[in-house]
Amino acid sequence: MSFVRNAAGVLATRVGNIAVGVAASVVLARWLSVEDRGLYAVATTFAGVALLLGLMGWHDAAIYRVRRARAEVSRVAGAALIAAFTISAVGIAICFVAEPFITERFLDDAPSTVFLLAVGLFPVQLLGAYFAAIARAIDRFDLFNYYRIGTELLVLAGLVGTLVVAGGGLLAALATAVAARGAATLVFVAIILSKTGLTLRAGRAELGAHLRFGMKSYAQGIVGELHERVDVFAIAFVTGDPTLVAFYTIAAVVVGRLKTVPEAVGSALYPELAGLPPKEAASFVARVSRQSFAVVVAMVVGLQLVAGWLIPLLYGEAYAVAVEPMRILLFGMAVHTIYRVVARWFTAVDRQRANIITQAISAPLNLVLDLWWIPILGVAGAAWASTVSYFVEAALILVIFRQTTGIKINALIIPRREDLEAWGRRLRTVGERLRARFR
Repeated sequence: MSFVRNAAGVLATRVGNIAVGVAASVVLARWLSVEDRGLYAVATTFAGVALLLGLMGWHDAAIYRVRRARAEVSRVAGAALIAAFTISAVGIAICFVAEPFITERFLDDAPSTVFLLAVGLFPVQLLGAYFAAIARAIDRFDLFNYYRIGTELLVLAGLVGTLVVAGGGLLAALATAVAARGAATLVFVAIILSKTGLTLRAGRAELGAHLRFGMKSYAQGIVGELHERVDVFAIAFVTGDPTLVAFYTIAAVVVGRLKTVPEAVGSALYPELAGLPPKEAASFVARVSRQSFAVVVAMVVGLQLVAGWLIPLLYGEAYAVAVEPMRILLFGMAVHTIYRVVARWFTAVDRQRANIITQAISAPLNLVLDLWWIPILGVAGAAWASTVSYFVEAALILVIFRQTTGIKINALIIPRREDLEAWGRRLRTVGERLRARFR
């Protein structure tokens, strides 16, 4: 397993997904009304939250079981399939029980079909997330990357066909998202199963091991994802205005591209850390953290310089309101990089209490600040709430990591000469390969 190779592959895929995602968001912004764009954002965010609630930490547990516990892969795949179908059934039932509240408070009394399509995304994304983890666990990052980029390309093609060519609306856009993701996921799962085999009789021991590890990962994951998504729901709840949701979503989408680096690194980092002794893994994650932070800070500076014209250029003058929250969110997303990388170490060595504590403090802080500042500052208040809570989150995880490992905090933030030398060697290697290829 090559961490650099895997991280580079995931990063390249995520960069491609950025381009595809921006294109899709432009299509949605220009061919849907601002209100329908806001409803689309709320519906897909709802599906994402449902996915978060349904993950149960199973994806992290699958990697841990394969890489550190050395469990049989076919049993892990069987456990994942059983869990996906069981949790999907329970989750869909709960969604239908809560439909009146969800539709009234968050979907602005949109047609029931909007709710049905949002719920339909849940089992598709859940199954894909489980088997994407298995692909990473068996070091098939190539299949993982093809699945991620292929799904987004299918969604974009569908949106162009249904909105631009056929002149469809909100329902057509949501139906396209469900159909495209469903088709891509079924093909992907079939391919992974052909590599791993399938043992449906996973046994109580395997299922129990998944649950014991997964529930700790689940606790931190659910609070962490809600931390990142709560602003959209808070704006919808406090203001009841889908247009404000649309403005904030555009800002969050652009800023969210900064997560490309820590997410790409984290996808490759977790399986790597799970196979290393804890002390060696701690030194490794410190090096990765400071390098990732340096890259993201450079991206923040660049986006701050172009923010004033970037959003109006891409989405139209109607979305110029999104520039202010975008500028604010950029600061918070930079420090959020540190948390996303360092938290992987605590998960890999099964010390997830630290992640849970930091999220249990920072996520409620975000919500409280949302409810306080949104009525006063509007969407800028939501952006400030996220930024402050991300600073608190990063500070807490750094202090706990320092106390646990003895590694100084500046070792996770400030690049060293050895990092610059390593980057130089990699750039020279890439240059030599390119020159050899084009000779």
